[in-house]
Amino acid sequence: WTDEVLDTQTIMGNEGIQSNKDTIFCQLRMSYRCTTELITFMYHWLIHSPKESSLFEEKSFIHSPGSFRGPKPLWLKVPNHEVFIEFAENEDQLSSTKDVLVIYDIDYDLTMIDSLGKYCKTKNWKFFPVNEVTGSEAQIVIIYDVKKLHFEALSRAVNQLIIVTTPKTKG
Repeated sequence: WTDEVLDTQTIMGNEGIQSNKDTIFCQLRMSYRCTTELITFMYHWLIHSPKESSLFEEKSFIHSPGSFRGPKPLWLKVPNHEVFIEFAENEDQLSSTKDVLVIYDIDYDLTMIDSLGKYCKTKNWKFFPVNEVTGSEAQIVIIYDVKKLHFEALSRAVNQLIIVTTPKTKG
């Protein structure tokens, strides 16, 4: 890789490809991975993350006009998981979508979250602690009651992101 700074406009004007002697750099011309609303949310979260996390140095987003539209990320404050399950049963998109990933905190008391896990199993949803979702994706991602929102968890959603907090949420 060379020390020269790649000019994004030049690369995009060249069908999104820049090749050097040993490297080919590609920039997708259109975003197919997730919605415009999710890209905007993640970008906002990224630029407002604490400077000491240095995420803004590691990650970047170029707003691609090719992104597709979708629902805005949703934040639900519920008193407990039973209320969330009731919400999921009565929400059309959640009750009909099979590609759902529920992410929970690794330190969550499993006896308290067990019924949510059982519900996810009946719906055929994926149910994993936050440290096991690297590289996973789903149409709908539900981040359930985590202490700290990590970029890796936020960026797993393709169409809908739902963040659920309870009175137990601290952080």
